[in-house]
Amino acid sequence: MYESVKRIDLRNQVPVIIENTKDTILLLNASQLYQLNVSGTGELIKPRYSSTEYEKLKMKMNFNLTADRVDLYYTGDFYRSRDVEVTKKEFYIYASDSKTYDILEKYGDEILDLTEASEEEYANGLFLENLKLYIETVSLLRFK
Repeated sequence: MYESVKRIDLRNQVPVIIENTKDTILLLNASQLYQLNVSGTGELIKPRYSSTEYEKLKMKMNFNLTADRVDLYYTGDFYRSRDVEVTKKEFYIYASDSKTYDILEKYGDEILDLTEASEEEYANGLFLENLKLYIETVSLLRFK
């Protein structure tokens, strides 16, 4: 059994799992922004749109929006430019769209973070499933 456990290399495998499941991380972040209109802190994205005309247009485009909400979605370029950088110790979401600097200046870097609830959903869901599968495959041990 010791030999089986010894084959488990979490230090190198955890970043691989995160890299392989980064689409889920991006979906959770997009859901926060578009549906819940919150940043990684869990707070509503502020400040509101400065133009009431633009605010009305946005409310027609996204039925989840009310006058006090911001979703940072117009053409989808910002959302599509997001990706996940994975290191041995952490991962973070970044965006490469031409508007990214201005968006982050106005709304804060936290818009690219996951909320605590999203982190828990990811960690206890797809990440944990993949981690268990890796451990079972490498060690031949089984989870109940």
